[in-house]
Amino acid sequence: MTPAIELFRFVAVRNAVAVQALEVETPASLQELILTLLRQSGKMRSKNIASEIGCSLKAVKRELDTLRLAGHIEFVCPSTTGTYRLVGA
Repeated sequence: MTPAIELFRFVAVRNAVAVQALEVETPASLQELILTLLRQSGKMRSKNIASEIGCSLKAVKRELDTLRLAGHIEFVCPSTTGTYRLVGA
């Protein structure tokens, strides 16, 4: 194979692996992980959720906002020390 074709093949294979890895960690699965943690613990702070799941605080806050707006969870207490919990818990 010529170097250009080999390089293209490497990039194509590498991108396919990256796409597969991204599909595994979809927002829905991250939301399910958050909901499972909240079911188990009752209430949690966003930084604790991020450390338990092992992803960034920014990603967790984005998903928490989505879940809150959908009515699945609620934020209780002051803004700096508050926690998230399931609605009706």
